[in-house]
Amino acid sequence: MIKKDNNVEEAKKVLTEIENRDLSKIEDTLEKERVNFEKQLNPEKDEEVNFFNFYGNTVFLGDSITEGLSELEIIDEYNVVSEKGDTVVKAMYQLDKVKQMNP
Repeated sequence: MIKKDNNVEEAKKVLTEIENRDLSKIEDTLEKERVNFEKQLNPEKDEEVNFFNFYGNTVFLGDSITEGLSELEIIDEYNVVSEKGDTVVKAMYQLDKVKQMNP
């Protein structure tokens, strides 16, 4: 019974602390986090996206079209595992290489 009373008292303390918090500060903090999150999802139109950084931990497995991503310098050559003429069957043999890259 004593343990139960302690839990009730602790719960009352927590609720009192929450009740005494300044709601406007909490709302401001939440709004700042929301704005930061939206900026990450939708960069400014004037802001140029650096695809080398954006796809830094990504591996692209494919064919000549995928290979073109690195040839056009859209993404780093390291992130592309492909050869012209690759097929789905041939790609199966590249999976070990992709696993070793640990994207």
